[in-house]
Amino acid sequence: MIRLAACIASLVCTAAFAGPHATVHGSVVRQDGAHIAYHIRPGDGPTLVLIPGSWGDYRVFDGFMETLDPSFHVVIVELRG
Repeated sequence: MIRLAACIASLVCTAAFAGPHATVHGSVVRQDGAHIAYHIRPGDGPTLVLIPGSWGDYRVFDGFMETLDPSFHVVIVELRG
């Protein structure tokens, strides 16, 4: 859990340099070679971290994201199931 928290903190900082409206998509590689995908929508407000369930990906939050205040800084992390 500590590694996940450090990874999320790093992603939040990375997205801050992407610009105010640019959505950032990418992945990080764990020590065991697994790729962990992330999707970040920068915002000036509080940071909201979303983690989809085992049968979904970032798209499960599409409807929610449309209703969410655009000021929220949103980080979606897709964990391996």
